[in-house]
Amino acid sequence: MKRIAILIALFWGLTGLAHEGAHGPEQKMAPHGGILRDGVTLMLELVKDGSTVKVFPLTHEGKPLNLKSVEINLKKSKLADAKKRSVPFKIIPQSDAFEVSFDKGPSHRYSLDLVAHFNGKENKASWQIELGSE
Repeated sequence: MKRIAILIALFWGLTGLAHEGAHGPEQKMAPHGGILRDGVTLMLELVKDGSTVKVFPLTHEGKPLNLKSVEINLKKSKLADAKKRSVPFKIIPQSDAFEVSFDKGPSHRYSLDLVAHFNGKENKASWQIELGSE
């Protein structure tokens, strides 16, 4: 009887230690349903809608940043097609995001390396972009 009591106490003690909860860093949700990249002083979210590609600058808490406070360095940024050939592109500021404008050639896969400056710091982000045949 004593053994059973000890086994029950041991069992209940061990199950008391087991619990659900967050382990490790918290996963951040993209406010626009895109792909987040964490930078030094900001986060960048890439959103693809059909053949339109936009980049939203955000705080680390996921709040939108004023586009005037973020500078995209086009000399350090790069867009390349699937064969790693450089593709000319422009960054067009919109109301809440930067639109990435480029001639969508025969390639459907692109890689975008973007360098943005915010609060005096350089932030780097990279994405793989796959465009459907629209």
